Amino acid sequence: VREMGKDKDKYLGLLGEAIYNFNRRPGLWLEGTVGLHPDFIVKAHLLSPETDAKNMLDWGINFSPWMKPWSDLYKESRMLDEPDILVFADPEWLHPDFPNGLVIIDEAQNCIAILGLRYFGERKKGTLTLAWTIGVRQNMVACHGGIKKIGNKPPIAVFGLSGSGKSSITNSLDHEGTLKKNEKVTVIHDDAFLIDLENNFTIALEPSLFDKTDAVTFDDPIIKYFYSAQNVGTTILPDGKRKIVCEDIRNDNGRCIKSRGMFNHADFCERPGKVIWLQKDTSLPPICKINSVS
Repeated sequence: VREMGKDKDKYLGLLGEAIYNFNRRPGLWLEGTVGLHPDFIVKAHLLSPETDAKNMLDWGINFSPWMKPWSDLYKESRMLDEPDILVFADPEWLHPDFPNGLVIIDEAQNCIAILGLRYFGERKKGTLTLAWTIGVRQNMVACHGGIKKIGNKPPIAVFGLSGSGKSSITNSLDHEGTLKKNEKVTVIHDDAFLIDLENNFTIALEPSLFDKTDAVTFDDPIIKYFYSAQNVGTTILPDGKRKIVCEDIRNDNGRCIKSRGMFNHADFCERPGKVIWLQKDTSLPPICKINSVS
């Protein structure tokens, strides 16, 4: 909102009209929380038409739903001087000036409107954008990446663009057999976290993982950890059972929300002591080790 400049009235007019038209249709309201440490748990709300129920279900699974024990954890957490996060999403919104949709963010009031966009990822990243911003105001570092611990060594943070391999590295339990038997891997999260600079710890924001399914085969044992899936197919077996079909056969960008229960995990750890930066260009050699920041 603060960057709209002279077009502010135009965008706020579009937003007002979108909310007016939404009020004329049946809608759903879902509550949840973002953050997995008692020092940082923020309440969040998602408001959408009932035709967007699948995305709302996935949002409730991806974050912590407003039910016990998570609602009790929120009530016992540190009080933050911040409004709740409010996400308004209407995938049916149309406007000739914005054929690919429109997103309006008021980071001061922790509100976001996601208009004309159908993908769950916009709801997830929109919610995280506001949670990250709240964290920054609490003197935290907002991080889009993965973080893990190997044995008793300092945590490792992994950064990179989508498809660069940060989830694969973060979620690997043995790094292709290069770890020693006593080097136990603990995954905090592979996508979003905050680093508390004052108290020296790192906080995961989501209890679940949101990953691609292009490498998931028909009988892959990992499927038992899936909560939900998107952009995938299903088939009916001769016995009448339905099975998920991944490998991007039906659609590109197949995705799933899955449990961190597939490996040893924790909700928080100390601040990272090492950083891996993944990139696809050739401006740096494939492997660089920086010994000094000076």
